[in-house]
Amino acid sequence: MQQEIDNILGGRRPTLQDQGKLPYVEATILEVMRHGTIAPLNIPHSTSSDVKFRDYEIKKGTVVFCNIYGIFKDKNIWADPDKFRPERFLTKDNTIIQERADIIATQFGVGRRRCIGDTLSKRELFLFITSIYQAMNTNLQSGPNYGRIITINCKPTPYKIQIIPRY
Repeated sequence: MQQEIDNILGGRRPTLQDQGKLPYVEATILEVMRHGTIAPLNIPHSTSSDVKFRDYEIKKGTVVFCNIYGIFKDKNIWADPDKFRPERFLTKDNTIIQERADIIATQFGVGRRRCIGDTLSKRELFLFITSIYQAMNTNLQSGPNYGRIITINCKPTPYKIQIIPRY
């Protein structure tokens, strides 16, 4: 990420116009969101009518959840879901695979109740991560354990990281 940031931005601060110009940064952010999802289940929804989904009959008024954690760990989608590989979001031409990015967007909700702040969140995350990695080096001091404590949300098991100014 730092090499791409240095090559494209040089010493200037990132802007939103840089978002499409830093595909590896974007792919890394998507992989962090997939690999370290915070919310294993989306907010509950209910069916507004009887629904047939595959071999299931779902009655009107049934409470349903989108299993975000299950989608992000599905071997049929990700092949090796426990490995951290930002490259899985990039084409051979080094552009973002939009279909995979759209899967990650499900953590902001689905349907009419989708988070209205998802675009703002993704933009702020891009600016924040790009700025941090432009200015700092990070060294993992313990781990990586990639374990999670899963309750109503997910949080990582404890780890230590060292942050060192680059300049």
